[in-house]
Amino acid sequence: MGNHNDIDLLANNACLLLQMCQMSSQIPVIKGANKPLTYAYHGHSGIQVHSENGIGNIKSPFENLNQIPLEKYENITAAQFIVQHVLNHPNEITLCAIGPLTNIALAISIGGEKFIKSVKKLVLMGGAIEGHGNKTAAAEANLANDPHAGRIVFDSFPNITMVGLNCTRQLPLNDEIRNKIRNLNSIGQFCYDITEHYTNILKSWNDPPCFNDPTAIMFLIRPDLFQGKKACVDVEDIGRLTSGLTVADWNGRWGRPLQTFILTNVNRIEFENELLIRLGRLHMFKPISEKQLSQLEKQIENSEN
Repeated sequence: MGNHNDIDLLANNACLLLQMCQMSSQIPVIKGANKPLTYAYHGHSGIQVHSENGIGNIKSPFENLNQIPLEKYENITAAQFIVQHVLNHPNEITLCAIGPLTNIALAISIGGEKFIKSVKKLVLMGGAIEGHGNKTAAAEANLANDPHAGRIVFDSFPNITMVGLNCTRQLPLNDEIRNKIRNLNSIGQFCYDITEHYTNILKSWNDPPCFNDPTAIMFLIRPDLFQGKKACVDVEDIGRLTSGLTVADWNGRWGRPLQTFILTNVNRIEFENELLIRLGRLHMFKPISEKQLSQLEKQIENSEN
């Protein structure tokens, strides 16, 4: 579930990214929930943070969007897809959630205990230990946007890695690293452009931008870059001022298993190096218009004559 209600926009943006990386035929896109579990969404829209089109209001590099990734599973929900594939591959799939936990909570309601036990582990970007949030004073956005789903997920899974703001704020998305990314290739330029709106608005809110979602992905790739500590984590879901707050019991006061590995430190230099290496390997297919295609065909025809 995204931070705003236009799930079609988010799905199309996912298709756009796959098309840019020439992976449209390899990875499916399945639409998920577009509202929290128990009440209507409140607060500013994700559009305010990420712009009207979700990618910094920059123009798509393609005249025609390839929606093949949406076609294969267009008749099922994201939660159904998750359950189906986890049960078909028990103890093999790591779930990585980089948004509100609504779809994971719905998957739990569909698949039950068998689904939970079949998940290898869960890695999620979200939460803020010690109550320094970014959506509210107390809560990080992904948990604040659906605290009830967050509580269900943390109550259910025995093996969670939490990539919270305590870790991601150690990785500033500043002009220095953005310019390094920009100079890599066309994908780097795209990343620079789509983060312009995002970084500017966060700066205007006195909330320095940082690498949030990419940090969860980096943990899957290079867990050696991170340090953390186990705790039992629960989510406040009814507090007037603290809804979405992640509370960590480090010492077992609740008498419950320490089910969450909370990332506390990251090697910033190595993180940035790995990020630049991986982005540098990507090359975007440069699309051409129908007019350009026609001209090329004529050139080929003339050369053959």
